[in-house]
Amino acid sequence: MAGAPLDVAFLRLVFWELDRINRVHYLTTERLVLRGGVGNRRERTVQLRRIQEVRSEYGFLGQGLDYGTLTLVMNRIVRGKEAQVFEEREVLPGIGRLTEVKHHVEQLVEETKMPQKDRRRRVDERRVKESMRVLARWMRRGQRGRP
Repeated sequence: MAGAPLDVAFLRLVFWELDRINRVHYLTTERLVLRGGVGNRRERTVQLRRIQEVRSEYGFLGQGLDYGTLTLVMNRIVRGKEAQVFEEREVLPGIGRLTEVKHHVEQLVEETKMPQKDRRRRVDERRVKESMRVLARWMRRGQRGRP
C-alpha cells in the first residue's frame, strides 16, 4: 500500500513529460501555432495582431534557469445588442529561455501593428542583423583552427 502513492506520482510525471515532449510551438511573423497532446493531437493558431499583452511567470527554480510560463492575453469582442469584451488567455507552460522568447514575441506583436512600409524595413533590418551574427560566429569558429 505504501508504494501506491509513489506509483501514481511516477505515472503523473511520465504523462507530464510525454505532454511536454509532444508540445511544439511555431512562431512566424504573422502567427503563433501551438501543437500538443499525448493521445489526441490538437492545434491552435493565434494571430499575433490579436495579442494585447505578453506576460511571464517564473517559479522558484525557473528564476535561476530562465524557465517558466508565457501567457498571451487577447481581447475578444462579442457583438450583439451590446458589444462585450472578453479577455482570452493562451498559457504556454514550460518555456525555456523565457526572457528571450518573451522579448521576441513582444517585438513581433509590435511589428504586426506597424504600417506595412515600416514593418518591411524592420524585418529587413532584423534579417541583416541575424546574418551578421551568423557570419561573425562562423568567422570565430574558422579562426580557432588557425595557428
